[in-house]
Amino acid sequence: MSFHRILITGTNKPLINDFFKQGREFFELLTSSMRGDDLDAHLRLTQPEALICCLNIEKDTELHDLNSFVNVITKKNIPVIILGTKEGVNRYKGFITQSPTYAFDEKYIPPRTMFLQIVKIIEKGTEAPDESEKKHVLVVDDDPLILKVIKETLHDDYDVAVSVGGKTALKFLETKTTDLILLDYEMPELNGVQVLERLRMDPKTESIPVIFLTGNRDPQKVKEVLSFKPKGYILKPVNAEKLKETIKKILV
Repeated sequence: MSFHRILITGTNKPLINDFFKQGREFFELLTSSMRGDDLDAHLRLTQPEALICCLNIEKDTELHDLNSFVNVITKKNIPVIILGTKEGVNRYKGFITQSPTYAFDEKYIPPRTMFLQIVKIIEKGTEAPDESEKKHVLVVDDDPLILKVIKETLHDDYDVAVSVGGKTALKFLETKTTDLILLDYEMPELNGVQVLERLRMDPKTESIPVIFLTGNRDPQKVKEVLSFKPKGYILKPVNAEKLKETIKKILV
């Protein structure tokens, strides 16, 4: 099996270590400091197919490192992939205008999904991503009508799959992945909490962001929903604009 060669740099050491640990089955991984001469030498010697930059938003000192970094990569023609928090990737992406640049919020993108997207970026060469490539959303509810309405609401912006009930959703995720799950809180057989607990027990699904759907507007019930720490919750009947806004905040 042939692996794509990737050079990783940056100052976010935990994120770099996580990428090395989980990305070995997808890539040949090399590392370099962000220092200009060191990075330039590694790029010339290793000829990577992409450059990953792992950053800390809270470190203003990285601005100096980034200026040196930008001076080096503008001479190259390889994809640059920024990893960090939503605030971090948006902040730093603006500095890099000469090379094809992509950004991932590591908090909200499941590792396997991110790795597959990076493979696509590399295999496309230096072309910009196809606009038809959409983030995937899985909608889980026991009401087929609600599934139909939500799918119609989101299909222009996302690749949407629907699942009638929690058991079907878990079966779906045994062989497929998704970027986000809209999960009904109250369902027969397996309710939303039980599904979420199983997702968090599985390393393949534990990091997938979940938004609860609930028709119960009682403040105590809403408090109960939030106690399970979903990425968000949406009240039924679903408001289309509120739904899109909530998803957009989570999926960079």
